[in-house]
Amino acid sequence: MTIYHSPATMFHDLEAFVDHPRLDGLALSPDGTRLVTTLSTRNEARTAYVSALWQIDPTGESPAHRLTRSVEGESGPTFSATGDLLFTSKRPHPHEGDDDSTKERALWRLPVAGGEAEVVLARPGGVTAVVCATEGDVTVLTAPVMVGAADEEEHAAAHTARSKADVQAILHQGYPVRFWDHDISPEHPAFFSLSASGEPQLLEVDDSISLNEQPAVVSPDGRFVVSTAVVFEARAEQRKILLRIDTDSGECTRLIDEKDHDVSAALISPDGTSVVVSMSPKSTPQSAPRPALWLVESNTGARTALAPDWDRWASPAAWLPDGNTVLVTAD
Repeated sequence: MTIYHSPATMFHDLEAFVDHPRLDGLALSPDGTRLVTTLSTRNEARTAYVSALWQIDPTGESPAHRLTRSVEGESGPTFSATGDLLFTSKRPHPHEGDDDSTKERALWRLPVAGGEAEVVLARPGGVTAVVCATEGDVTVLTAPVMVGAADEEEHAAAHTARSKADVQAILHQGYPVRFWDHDISPEHPAFFSLSASGEPQLLEVDDSISLNEQPAVVSPDGRFVVSTAVVFEARAEQRKILLRIDTDSGECTRLIDEKDHDVSAALISPDGTSVVVSMSPKSTPQSAPRPALWLVESNTGARTALAPDWDRWASPAAWLPDGNTVLVTAD
């Protein structure tokens, strides 16, 4: 007879550790009454993790409950200013047309009044991430665009043709050819402003700049977004700059563009007048990076050092509602 003893904690048994659910990210509704997270658990075959959205009571009085359920899973929840919950998923959905957008990650919405989730946007290439303004009806998407496509029609035609021809080859024409754990395809990340009719409007940037795949940071009123971007230089060198893009006019401004510095992690103040960033001199064989916090005016790019004598590598985490204090994480 075999006697099985339950492990003291999940860290005492590898199988228990792998089985343990994973949480990823938090999304808080504008009125502060709803908190949503992504919970990943192993599928029935125990071969992969499947994610779902769960709602948590911020007061801790009611138990958490599941909001979504699908084989493909859901991710990237964010609340609109009206309280609707937006997220991305590859779950099946009805779609008219002969393109392959039904196989891609689409943008979905759970109405604040309740009911089933509905498709907001499905496009060839899918949607990578979504973020909403907290005080305005503005939604900004991160999504891939085929190189050379001038608009969504050209992108859809090129993407669909490549998919139907089952083209798997990738022609690398720039550096780097890898980003973490996947090859860069003939697509590049781009930002879109979603109109009330559901039509995405491309927010264009200079061809010499490469946007990150991470979501943009949207001002509370939705008038502009800020994002770090990569500028490629000679001998495979690159540096990160800070961009401001107006969601209405599409005008793109380089708020921080320092030749020997990298910019990371940006947060916009509640009144939209300032951006707090972490900026560091580029490391060299003789010098290590030294991240420092800076307060940047969102209109002019003028900046002021924050806690310049603090010997910590700080990264901004959140502004307090009064706009006078920034919360940061630091080693």
